[in-house]
Amino acid sequence: MKEIFKYSGKTLIKLVLVNIMCIVLAISLSFVSTDLFGKQIGYTANCTSEDGKTTESYVHNFKDGEDLLKAEYEAKGFTVKESYIKRLGKTANTAVLLTIQLLCIILSASIIYPEIWHFGFKNLNAVSFKREKEDKLKGLKIGLIAIIPAVVFLVFIFITKNNLLKGFPIAYYRLANAFSYGFSQLICGDKIMANELNILQYLGLLSLQLIIPIITTIAYLLGYKNISIGEKLIYKKNK
Repeated sequence: MKEIFKYSGKTLIKLVLVNIMCIVLAISLSFVSTDLFGKQIGYTANCTSEDGKTTESYVHNFKDGEDLLKAEYEAKGFTVKESYIKRLGKTANTAVLLTIQLLCIILSASIIYPEIWHFGFKNLNAVSFKREKEDKLKGLKIGLIAIIPAVVFLVFIFITKNNLLKGFPIAYYRLANAFSYGFSQLICGDKIMANELNILQYLGLLSLQLIIPIITTIAYLLGYKNISIGEKLIYKKNK
């Protein structure tokens, strides 16, 4: 059991790195995708007076029709500069989020998988020489223990969302668990605050934590069976 807690701690530490990398990945890909494929929905108007001492701004959405404020500012001698706002359509946004999620899972597995695989392989030798008892669930146990802090945090948010944490931005939780960024965004939709989510959405967020135990379980079992995916791919390619 000592080794399980040891590797759970290591997995938790690696999750911190994974989440930071996934945040950078998600923000970068979202920005690039919106810039390339987004549709203009309006603009931010930056208004500067003739002497340059007064600056004001406002947001205009194309769906609101003609921009009457622009004419008013220009009549007062302001120079109006437009910065267009883009937004992805629903289908494109879903595709981008799924792409981000796939990359985050690959990134998570690439960082967490190797050490747990080697732990499984080490246990194979130990069991073969009768130094340890067989326990094929060690990988699962490692993953489940590693996600306890995140699960407790989410349960705490759910319990206190209407009192202590009323108005708590759910984005904080999502960023702390960025390995599931794409799926969590699809689950939360346009909801911003924790008290806006329903119980099904919370259960959805909770289920995403299982991504980590799935990775550690597969990694341990493959290591325990001495199956190297990398070697098989190289062998197949050379063959």
